[in-house]
Amino acid sequence: MNCAQRAETVGPIPDSQAGGRPWPGLRLVVDATLVTCHSDKELASPTFKGGFGYHPLTVWLDNTNEPLAAVQRTGRAGATRPPTTSR
Repeated sequence: MNCAQRAETVGPIPDSQAGGRPWPGLRLVVDATLVTCHSDKELASPTFKGGFGYHPLTVWLDNTNEPLAAVQRTGRAGATRPPTTSR
């Protein structure tokens, strides 16, 4: 759904809120987080915090909290390390 379709169906995309004030325009949030798993799954590996799991990188539209993209990464991937692809 593009911005024009959204405006016709549910209204315009709201401004983001930060620091107690609205910020106009679209705002993307890029987040890397640890996901713990308890078995040897594909791409799971030891994490920098001593656990075992994944370290996915996600992109969200802050205005509506919609997920836009996600890249699965191994547990040893750092927050600033670019994603690698294996095909």
